[in-house]
Amino acid sequence: MSEQVSAPATRHLDQPGTPSKLELTKTTEIPTIINNLKQRFTESQTTSTKQKSTEIKVQLQKLRSNLIENKDELESSLAKDFHKPKLETCACELGPLLSEIDYFLKNVDSIISGGNEKPDKLAFTFSTLTARVERIALGVILIVAPFNYPLLLSLGPVIGAIGCGNRVILKLPTDQIPSFCETLTINVLQKSFDDGWFTVMNGGLDVAQNLTSVETVKLFDKVVFTGSTRVGGIVASNAGVSCTPVLLELGGKSPVFVTSNCKDLQKAANRILWGKFTNAGQTCVAVDYLVVEDDIYDEFLEILKTNFDNLFNSISSDTDFAHLINNSAFNRISKYMETTKGTLISPKDSKKPQKETNFFPPTLITDVDFTDSLMKEELFGPILPIIKYNSLSNVIESIKTHHDTPLALYIFSDNYTEQDLIKASIQSGAVGINEVMMHAGCMDLPFGGIGNSGYGHYHGKYSIDAFTHRRAIIKQPYWAEAIIGERYMPYNATKASHLWTFIKCPDVPLKLGWVFKYLAVFGAGVLLGWVLNTLFIVWIVDYDTMEL
Repeated sequence: MSEQVSAPATRHLDQPGTPSKLELTKTTEIPTIINNLKQRFTESQTTSTKQKSTEIKVQLQKLRSNLIENKDELESSLAKDFHKPKLETCACELGPLLSEIDYFLKNVDSIISGGNEKPDKLAFTFSTLTARVERIALGVILIVAPFNYPLLLSLGPVIGAIGCGNRVILKLPTDQIPSFCETLTINVLQKSFDDGWFTVMNGGLDVAQNLTSVETVKLFDKVVFTGSTRVGGIVASNAGVSCTPVLLELGGKSPVFVTSNCKDLQKAANRILWGKFTNAGQTCVAVDYLVVEDDIYDEFLEILKTNFDNLFNSISSDTDFAHLINNSAFNRISKYMETTKGTLISPKDSKKPQKETNFFPPTLITDVDFTDSLMKEELFGPILPIIKYNSLSNVIESIKTHHDTPLALYIFSDNYTEQDLIKASIQSGAVGINEVMMHAGCMDLPFGGIGNSGYGHYHGKYSIDAFTHRRAIIKQPYWAEAIIGERYMPYNATKASHLWTFIKCPDVPLKLGWVFKYLAVFGAGVLLGWVLNTLFIVWIVDYDTMEL
């Protein structure tokens, strides 16, 4: 995301209008808070899995109830902070969150039990082992949330982390959306989580910087950061000093291809416009720019303009359309408009940006190329640049050169060859074919980036991978010493020859491995019986020949 989550807003925490009920976190208290959670996590490791599962279900059920109970207040607070439409909050944030909670409520028992995963096969030299894999919680997780989808992108990873048995510290962007942070903290979070499971931290840039500093980040067992590539790089670098793992969701310039093989340009235009201007373009997987094939360029542009007017003709600073988060974002978007060499085709002159309210109208710009100011970085605002292309392979190379590894890649084409070429040529966090953005709210799919758009993913069952460690567990029987004993020194040519013979043997399916073990036991028994029988016979013979 282009707008960093910890950036200072124009409305500071010490100015009038700041929520008076909200207790702000003091940076001096942060180490103590983290260590207390770490201690509670350590103490919980000796409790039964049944008790852990029960406690987690209680946390998630209370969270679910409080989200539903405070739905209207949460929607209203975001509308107050930056005019975010209530419908968008409900559909794009609350809905997916309830789905995520339901998944973990259903599966928490099997997650906390550690699972019973086994390898399909073992190399012949390991066939005497009993082997399995268990999942264990990581510990204390830091989640740094952004302003743009503050419910989904904060509580989504919180649900996954706690659902896997971790403790969580959540940093909210209080300096940017104070009304929402007050409502969420007091009405939802403080009523949902028991002491020792979760801590919410409210504050500004000082708190965010302290939490992600080299000195503090080493206290965490994992960090989840959603924000700009620049700030994400700083967080990852600080965490790298202590080898603290990081999950980064960073956005990028997500392109949309519209080719001559798109069978329904009308529907394509509507979906693209929705994917661009929802939340005023302040979406990490938003449509960032269009590349349209020249054969259909004029036709599609007319359709796009018509649909644009139908959808946004009534939009103003007072209607249900999100505003930019602060003056800094407004000034950045305004500068793009001042420096672009493209042609403004919409909106009409009557719709002007309003700096006093940070309202910026949906805007279409044509005659853009990859050197334009609009193509320098992720826009993260309500401007849609449109590029004409005549060679699919050439425009693919331009995208790879200027904006490789976007968080999302969108293709409006019904030609499978084109789809496959674009997908194979451009690495991206996700791909949408004849659709945009929907994958980000689908909790049954992994959500995450690649390259400059981040790394790691979560949602549903994929959160289990994000917030647990897969631990290998082996057990070796003592009778196997007869087989593995040649690993001990001193080495010699005979041992080396035997080892090489074992290495060349094919892998043993795990079920077949038990057959080998039973055969080995049986063989050892036969060998022991033969030895004992021989000794007995010798003893009898010697006895018979003895002179009395």
